[in-house]
Amino acid sequence: MSFFEKEFTFDRVARIIFTVIIIGAIIFLLDYFSTVLIPFVIALIIAYLMNPFINFVQRFVKSRGIAVILGVLIIMGVLIGLSFAIIPLIKHEVRQAGVLFNEFFTNTDWQAKLQEYLPDSWAEKVKSFLASGDIQQLLNEKQLSDVMNFGVKKVLPGIGSVVGYTIELIIGILGLAIIILYLFFILLDFNAVTSLWKSLIPPRYKNAVLNFTYEFEQAMNNYFRAQALIATIVGILFAIGFSIIGLPLGILLGIFIGFLN
Repeated sequence: MSFFEKEFTFDRVARIIFTVIIIGAIIFLLDYFSTVLIPFVIALIIAYLMNPFINFVQRFVKSRGIAVILGVLIIMGVLIGLSFAIIPLIKHEVRQAGVLFNEFFTNTDWQAKLQEYLPDSWAEKVKSFLASGDIQQLLNEKQLSDVMNFGVKKVLPGIGSVVGYTIELIIGILGLAIIILYLFFILLDFNAVTSLWKSLIPPRYKNAVLNFTYEFEQAMNNYFRAQALIATIVGILFAIGFSIIGLPLGILLGIFIGFLN
């Protein structure tokens, strides 16, 4: 029997109106508290990804609080170490790519190839664009910070002044601190929360809901972990392969391909 085939009694209409009001109130509250909920949701997702590692650390450290602190510090240390190892390589590749492009622009053979493979109007536009020097400046290591600052100002207009930039920087640091604070508290009680919510399920639907939740969680965990492993392996292999053949920006392209995976 469809929804409209049932008789619309006063009780049923009242229930429908009450349900619509509740849903509308939830949507309004989510929109109203979005600035508070967004850091919480980000911390919740990070906690969901980190919890297996925290559980692994807790096998050696009985205290959950110490395990959370050690796990977060280990992950942050690994990320910072990878950043210090990869960023200089990327800078070196950008510098090398800039040199290659400068050599390419000073070579006259490419003009003949453009005339051979492209229409005259397209070839002239390409030559004028390459002759403008925009690409050389973009690939100049000295200009990278200026390009990043220009992008930040375009994305976040109004922070051009020193005071405005300082305020935005402080707000960004506070936002990051709030996410980390949420992360610690969520990780501390993550296992307890994931167990206590089961007591809220009505006994009539408990077995069905728990079975579905268990299968869904196992499938999602296996899928995301496997995809993350595949993406990491693909990124590493492409970065190594590109570096071996001497492709400009090989490491950066390898990381980008792994991220796309």
